[in-house]
Amino acid sequence: MGVGGLCAAVPALRALRRGLPHRLVLATPVELAPLVALAGVADELAPLADLAGPMPTGLAGADLAVSLHGSGPQSWAVLVALGARRSVGYGRDAAPRWDDDEPERERWCRLLRDAMALPADPGDGTTGDPHADRLDPGLLQISTVDVLEAVDAQLADASPWSWAERVR
Repeated sequence: MGVGGLCAAVPALRALRRGLPHRLVLATPVELAPLVALAGVADELAPLADLAGPMPTGLAGADLAVSLHGSGPQSWAVLVALGARRSVGYGRDAAPRWDDDEPERERWCRLLRDAMALPADPGDGTTGDPHADRLDPGLLQISTVDVLEAVDAQLADASPWSWAERVR
């Protein structure tokens, strides 16, 4: 998952956080951990080197594991390896149908609606506390477009620092 994949997943992650009483631990690439924290979509981060590597031990035996990473066998292998009581994702017999032409934001929200009966709005791309019912003047509210623009600016050749060095 890259920055674009994270931005596409934000509405579904907000729906999970808002709709479930569980503590939400998000396994994410190490490079994206600062942006995930900024997005406010998880209670805890479990940074990963890559999907092929070992999963953080704190994720094993979770009540629920949700894959917002494709429909192929690699995505399901990660879910199975976690040993969660329930796994949700595309690519299995009981899963909703994968649609190659569907925009990612809509795909992930439809997964939650169809497989878990969670209300999920693909247009819910703001960051901040997903439990908030109103804008709070003390709460940072930014759109995922703002995140992308900020990252693009940081990655530009004119940037005085290296993004890769900053996240290490």
